[in-house]
Parts: sequence; C-alpha cells; structure tokens
Amino acid sequence: MEPQAKDRDGERRRVAATLGRCRPHHAQADWSGQRRRGSHVVLGGYLLAVAWLLLLLCPPDVSAADWSIAPGVSFQLGYDDNQVYEGDGGLEYVISPSFTATRKEERNSVAWSSTLRLLFYSSDAKLNRVDQSHALSWQYNLDERSDLSASASFQASNGFDVFGTYDGDYRTSGTRYSLNIPLGYTRLMTELDALSLGYAFASVMYDGQGDDYTSNSVTIGWTHSFSEIFSATLSTDGEVSTYEDGTQYSGSVNIGCGYRISERINADASVGLGYQHGWDGDDYVTGVGSISISYATQYATWSISYSRSISPSSSGTNSIRDYLNAALVWKISERFSITGSADWSYNQSYGENSRDQHTFSVSPGIEYALSEEWYLTLGAQHSYVQQMDGSYDFRNKVVLGISWRGFYK
Repeated sequence: MEPQAKDRDGERRRVAATLGRCRPHHAQADWSGQRRRGSHVVLGGYLLAVAWLLLLLCPPDVSAADWSIAPGVSFQLGYDDNQVYEGDGGLEYVISPSFTATRKEERNSVAWSSTLRLLFYSSDAKLNRVDQSHALSWQYNLDERSDLSASASFQASNGFDVFGTYDGDYRTSGTRYSLNIPLGYTRLMTELDALSLGYAFASVMYDGQGDDYTSNSVTIGWTHSFSEIFSATLSTDGEVSTYEDGTQYSGSVNIGCGYRISERINADASVGLGYQHGWDGDDYVTGVGSISISYATQYATWSISYSRSISPSSSGTNSIRDYLNAALVWKISERFSITGSADWSYNQSYGENSRDQHTFSVSPGIEYALSEEWYLTLGAQHSYVQQMDGSYDFRNKVVLGISWRGFYK
C-alpha cells in the first residue's frame, strides 16, 4: 500500500474512534422496572449449543481456517445478603458458557458472539433466572475513504426480579426480549473532515401483556481534525418511539471534542440540548452531555466518565439520567490483576408517574491466571437502590469463580 493510502487508513480509524467517543446523548429507554409474565427462553441456548458442537466435531485447524474462535465457560459461587433486593440472603450459583468467532480480511471483517448465563439461588428456586445475548457484526471498507458497518444483537432475560408480575403474594417470572439493528456509514470528505450517517432499529417485547416498544432513529455527525491530538464533532439525532398507548418523539444536538493529552491520556467531552415529546402531550428540553478521561499503559488502565441524558418511558413520561462511572484494571504481574469499578446514577422522571431514584454500586475484584486458559476470580459488590417510597435497599455480595478461555486460529 502506498504511504498516502496508509495515512488515510490511519486517519479513517482515528476519526471513526472520535465519532464513537463523541456520540449523541439521547439514550435508549430504561426498561429495568417493567414487570411481565413469561417463560424461559431456549432459542439462544440452542444456538450456543450448536456453536459448541461444531467446535467439538470439527478440529480447530480445519473449522477455523480463516476464523479466530474463542470459546469459554465460567463457574461462580457467591453469597448475596439481599438477593434481588427481596430481603433474603443465601448462596447463588452461576454457569456461563460463551462463544466468539471473528474473521478479518483485507476489506471486511465479521464477528459473532453468544453468551448464556444461568443463575440459581439456594434460598428460593423462584428467583432463578436465565440471561442470553447474541450479536453479529460486519464492517466493510468500500474504498480508501469510506466504511460501511452493520450489526444485529438479540437479548432475552427471564426472571421475576426484573420482569415478573405479582400473582397473589408472590411474583412470577417473566421474559424480556430485545432486538437492535444499527447501520452506519463513514466517509472521509477531506484529509481533515469526516461525515458519519447512522440508522438504528430497536424493539423490546415482553411475554404476555405489556408495553412493547419499537423505535427508529437516525444520526448525522461531522468531525473536523484540527491536529493529530485534537478534533471536534457536531452531531444531531432523532428518534420515533412507538408504544401501545402512543408515540414519542425525541432528538438532540451535540457539540463534542476529543483531545489526546499525552500518549497515555485521552479526554473527550460533549455538550448539547435534548428534546422529548411524550405521548402524554408534555414537551421537555434539557441540557445533555458527557465528559471522560482515560489512562492506559501496558500494565494499567483507568477511566472516569460522567454523562447526562434524556430518555423515554412506556408510561409516556420522560426521564433525565445523570450517570457517573469509574473503572480500573491493574496488572500487577503476568498472572495477577486487580480490577475495580464504581457506578452512580440519579434518575429524575417527569410526568404523571414522576419520581426520583438514586442507585450506586462499587465492585472490587482480583484475578489470578492459573495458565493461559484457566483463571481464578474473587470479587465483591456493595450496592443500593432507592425504592418508590424513598427508602434505600442495600445489598452485599461476594463471588468466587473459575473460568476457561480458549482461543483457536
């Protein structure tokens, strides 16, 4: 490849990264409070089982001729003193197989990943839940200046703690399905300017009665690189969200920037206005934005970020969310690592069912590599969530796990 083409490749990757960091701050709906009936989801489990079967039946050097394949499985044993915030303490067991396959060629790449998570509680079998996720992504380089991307992800979760409904004095389990299909196009207009276009379809569905949800959204962004270390982005987005009881319209306009402070430190920021028209007839306008800073070396990475966004809800109201996150990974030696994260959020809902809610969690952990494929983990978590009556529920967990991560190419 000629030197000029190489420069364009590097510029395209750098601009694409900037576009990703300075993304719009209109958020998807938070469905964590919905309560719905349902049954266990098995389709994803079948897909994951097929992937494992193909790996076992076909030798890696044959089946993975042009692919990188990474199967894995983890087993965890933990103690939770307030399981699913229901007040009971007890042991919990987690089995989580996973499978990832990637293929990269000169002009395109494709990746498939699947994860199944089975969670069992010793205190009450009715608390058991199943989570699964599957994703397929594709990226194609049209020419030296243009890229196309497409992906599809499917998730299904079954459990009464998040999606159940009351049946007498006890909640029964329910299932939530979600499908997301984003499409993207990026083009270097000049050596310093890039245009990005995006479209996304999203759908959420519950077993039985419920506020099913679909949305269609578009995003337009323009990035200008002032130098190798500083760039700015102007973006706008709009979304139409459809529920059983009405349609909501939302959008935002954002100005963002990315600054490489040094070879190890990067900073990003954005500010804008978010708009929401709920099907309850009320309009909302609020400031949105984000700021983040990250540090990375060969042995340690950490990041701190804050964001403010506005999102719709199935009740026709709107929610403004402030979110703060900090994360750390420190590789002390070739085998031993320390991890940690902390999350805080403040949700303000406006409309007929207005309420405020604080949540917080902190999760320290350690990891020890027994070999290149086997790992031991020990983690803890302290968290709380604010209930409807304004009181707080606290929760503490300790989890010991062992995992296997294979890799074939």
